[in-house]
Amino acid sequence: MVRSDLFNLNYYQKADFTGSKGEMCYRLSLETEAEEEHFKFEWWKGPFATAQTEEEKQTKTFPYSNEGLDEIVALIDAMETHEARGEMFKEYMINREKGELNE
Repeated sequence: MVRSDLFNLNYYQKADFTGSKGEMCYRLSLETEAEEEHFKFEWWKGPFATAQTEEEKQTKTFPYSNEGLDEIVALIDAMETHEARGEMFKEYMINREKGELNE
């Protein structure tokens, strides 16, 4: 995935963004908590849409900014469909903190 695959910030004021990579499905939405906006990124094992799946969803929040969208792209690119969902996120966060992401 490349950054241009996601829409500009204004898009998320009105709609969610959904997609998939291999067996993983995801949804990107805008949330407001305590008058602060942030992105909520959820992912789960497909093939079903979020409302129909019984799979456990993983969730991560990101800043509502272009930098936040860049981080989301990096996370989507880090998803490997053969790994367990929880392990994907754990490895991504460890590598991100170490500055070892291959972008």
